[in-house]
Amino acid sequence: MLIVLALRGPSTAYQVKSGLERLAGEFWAVPRAQVYRDCVRLVEAGLLTAQQEESGRRRRVLELTPAGRDAVTEWVREPTDASMEIRDVALLKIAAIELSTPEDVRALANRQVIAYERRLAALADIETRMRTRPGNELRLRNLTVGYGVYTAQLNFWKGLATDPFPVISQGERSAGATS
Repeated sequence: MLIVLALRGPSTAYQVKSGLERLAGEFWAVPRAQVYRDCVRLVEAGLLTAQQEESGRRRRVLELTPAGRDAVTEWVREPTDASMEIRDVALLKIAAIELSTPEDVRALANRQVIAYERRLAALADIETRMRTRPGNELRLRNLTVGYGVYTAQLNFWKGLATDPFPVISQGERSAGATS
C-alpha cells in the first residue's frame, strides 16, 4: 500500500486498492478488507496521515508521512531472497490425482487452459496500457515473469488435457527442473 501512495500521491483506501490491482494485480492479490485494515494500522504506526474530506462523500484521504516514504524506499531498495509462492487450487487437486478419473483431470485441465489463456490476454492488455506511458520500461520487465509463468502453466495444462495420467521419466523431471 505504501508503494501505491509513493507512486500515486494522496489517495483514498479505495484508490489504493485500485492502484494495487493495476500495479500488481496479476502477481499480488490483496483482499479489499485487508487494504482498509492495513491503512488504519499504517496511520496508527505514523507511516500515513488521514484527512477526512470536508464535503461530498467525506472520504478519508491517505498520504505518506516522511517516515512512510522512508520505510517504503528502504523496503524497495533492500535485496530479498524470498521467492515466488504458488497457491494454486488446481495444482493442489492434481496432488491427489489418484482420486480422480481421466475425465475429471481432462475437465480440470481444460478449465485451466481457458483460465491461463485469459490471464495471458490480461497481461497483454496491461502491457499495452503500460507502453503508452513513458517511464514504465522497468515495470514492463515484471510482465516477462508473468508471461513465462503463465505460458509454462498453459503448456502444463494442455499436456494434462491430452494425457491425464502421464508417466514422467527421470530425464523429463531433470529437464523441467533446469529449464
